[in-house]
This record gives sequence, C-alpha cells and structure tokens, in this order.
Amino acid sequence: MRRIWTAISILLIILIIGGVGMYIVYHQTDSLSKAVDEAKQAGLAGDISKALDLAKEINSHWIKSDFILSTIIRHDQVESAIYSIKNMVPHLEQEKLDEFIDDCNNCAIALDHIWTSEIPSLENIL
Repeated sequence: MRRIWTAISILLIILIIGGVGMYIVYHQTDSLSKAVDEAKQAGLAGDISKALDLAKEINSHWIKSDFILSTIIRHDQVESAIYSIKNMVPHLEQEKLDEFIDDCNNCAIALDHIWTSEIPSLENIL
C-alpha cells in the first residue's frame, strides 16, 4: 500500500511542478507579447519616443524573464526573441522604424513559438 501512495505522491509532485512551469512560461510570454504589441502599435503610429520607452521597458523585462525562462526551456528556443529584443532600442535610436517593426513581428512569433512548444500535446511529445 505504501508503494501506491509513494507513486501517487511522486506523480502529484511532477504534475504540480509541470503546471507551475507552464504557468510561468505562459505568464512571461503573454506579458512580453502584450508589451511588444503595444510598442509596435506606437511605432506604427509614428510615436518613436513612446515606442523607445516601451522598447527599453521590454528589454528590462526580458532581462528579468530570461533567467526564469532559461531554467525552464531550451536556450535555442529563446535566441530569436533575444536577438529581436536586443535590436529594438538601437533601431529606434537610429530611427529605423521598418527594422523596429520587423523586430516586433519576429519577437511576437518567437514568443508564440516558446509558448506553443511548452503545451503538452502529442505533437510536442513526439
């Protein structure tokens, strides 16, 4: 009987840790995606100063999120997001709005990929 309870306890611990990890990934990618979309909209509206402030905020938020996300997911999945986020501020400072919009689009795609790759589906398991 103890073996059954031990197995159930271990299974519960694994499920809780997995659920917490998924929640963290969802929360981090969702908040970053919303911020990137807001910065993109400011850039499309031509408000470079607001977009620059938002890009700096995204960069600082990413620095905090990078430690958490890199412990949960593989680093190769976040490289595209890292590259896009790091280039947002320089592109805005040089007033290269088209490159900034491309960075926002690439970052949004990368963040969406990070989230969808963590969902426990048959496609992700196999």
